[in-house]
Amino acid sequence: MSIEDDLLASIDLIYGASFDSTLWPMALISLADNMRTAHITLSTMDFRAQTYLSIAPRTDPDMTAIYRKYWAFHNPVWRLSATRPAGEVYLLDSLVPR
Repeated sequence: MSIEDDLLASIDLIYGASFDSTLWPMALISLADNMRTAHITLSTMDFRAQTYLSIAPRTDPDMTAIYRKYWAFHNPVWRLSATRPAGEVYLLDSLVPR
């Protein structure tokens, strides 16, 4: 398969996962492989309800639990990134200076 074929297969998996939530781990792994990254996470947070959920298929579940327990609601990047317009591409350095 070519790089384009692999990427299209990842996109198809993402569309499939939007209808069948059991496909999200496989879709994320496929996307991570195409981006040549080891870890990838799909997260959602509701500050008012104090809920944090994530799918992180290649991350140690203990580390995910530790993050959920404390850092999910203390990480300054969440609040700063939530104020950005939908679809905007930004660097972490523009949110939190080094």
